[in-house]
Amino acid sequence: MENLFPGSSNAATSFALDFCELIDGRPNILNSLSVYSYRAVHTAGTEARSLRIECDGRIISYSGDTEWNDNLIEVARDADLFICEGFSYEKEMKNHMSYSTLMRHRQKLTCKRAILTHMNEDLLGRLQDVELEFAEDGKILAL
Repeated sequence: MENLFPGSSNAATSFALDFCELIDGRPNILNSLSVYSYRAVHTAGTEARSLRIECDGRIISYSGDTEWNDNLIEVARDADLFICEGFSYEKEMKNHMSYSTLMRHRQKLTCKRAILTHMNEDLLGRLQDVELEFAEDGKILAL
C-alpha cells in the first residue's frame, strides 16, 4: 500500500485496517468468507487481482481493473453476481476492458448476473446500447 500510495500507512482511520496475503489458486479463509485470488492484467508492479468471494452459499466475484484474460472465466463461474470492469464501449485500452470485449467473451462466463462498473464517459454515454446491468450511485442489489 505504501508503494502505491505514499504516506497511506500513516493515515488515521476511524476503523480497524488489517492486511493479509491472498494466495492464488486456493481458498483464503477470512472469518466466514472464502476468498479466491486470480491474477489480473493491469499496470506492472501493482499485482492486480480479480477476486471470487464465497459466503453462506452465495458467490460474488469481481474482475478488478483488468484487460480480458481467461482467469475471468473461473472468477465468474456460477457466481450469483459478477462485478466487471467495462471501461469504454468499444475502444481497446491497455490494462482495461471494453464492453465490446466483454460481450465477445460473454458466453464463456457462467455467472447468473453481471453488472458493469468502472465506466468512462464513452460507455456512460451509450448505456442505452448496453445489454448488461450497470452500476449507478445508490443502486441496491439483492442476491
